[in-house]
Amino acid sequence: MAFNPDRIQVWINQRCKVGDGWDYTSRLYADWKQWIEAPERRGEAGTVKAFAQALKARGFEQRRDGRGNGFYRIWIKRPRYGA
Repeated sequence: MAFNPDRIQVWINQRCKVGDGWDYTSRLYADWKQWIEAPERRGEAGTVKAFAQALKARGFEQRRDGRGNGFYRIWIKRPRYGA
């Protein structure tokens, strides 16, 4: 299955938090890639560039700080330990 940017919204709903936060593009993409390429989804992650463009199209702002590129208003949910 080819890269489908519409599936990113499902990933956002399941794996991310949206609001006043920030995460690295590389971390977001790695989680997206793992999620979309899971055996039950059998999707293609596409390129980092296509992924970033899909996030921008959904209104997330990409910025660069001294440590790397990232997106504002979206971040990966942290795992709950001991649950």
